[in-house]
Amino acid sequence: MGGGNFYEALLNMEQISFQILRSETDLKIYQQKTAEQVGVELPLSYLREARVIGLKNKDTGEICGGFTMAFTGSLRCIEQLPEEVKETNFYLNKFKDRFFEINGLWLNHAEAPANGRLQLYLQCMQQASLLTIKGKSKYVYAYCADNQKLRDFYRNFNSKEIYEGPIRPLPGMKEAARERVEMGCMIQLPWTIIRNPGFLVQRASNSPYKVLQGTFQKVADFKARKAL
Repeated sequence: MGGGNFYEALLNMEQISFQILRSETDLKIYQQKTAEQVGVELPLSYLREARVIGLKNKDTGEICGGFTMAFTGSLRCIEQLPEEVKETNFYLNKFKDRFFEINGLWLNHAEAPANGRLQLYLQCMQQASLLTIKGKSKYVYAYCADNQKLRDFYRNFNSKEIYEGPIRPLPGMKEAARERVEMGCMIQLPWTIIRNPGFLVQRASNSPYKVLQGTFQKVADFKARKAL
């Protein structure tokens, strides 16, 4: 895949569409597929109150990815924390009315088009921006503390740690693992992306990143030969 295809991946929205999932049927399908992908069966009562975005393949009609943004009622990321943390954590108390949470984020690469991952992240950012207008400027999320790949991934966002350790099991969880809960600021998110543009490039496709990496290596090799 050449460098020009990166821009095609960035702009081409013909193969997939994003929809707010409202019907009971769609929510149940999303619930089931989320459980298969991330190992948590989010309760239907939770999904009905949240904004659930599904990524649908226009050719097949299948939900091949999506995410949930909850901004009313109890937020699972916070609800699972030990009571002492909820009572004493500085960020939780200072911004308690400004939080929304990002949950159930997944993509089935076998069913989604090649540029689906980039479009999923861009849609997630767009939906988060809409919530910011409503006064929800801080986002929280949680992941398994032992998952180094997720830890490296979320490091891109320069988030603040709220808690890391054992959690209280919630409905839909298979087991109560050690989790890490972090908070990010929507105002700072654009600057985070600007400082690390490779984050989006890699999610459009691994190939352009490898092409750039290879080009830089050739330049370095050429300079090394001239220095000899």
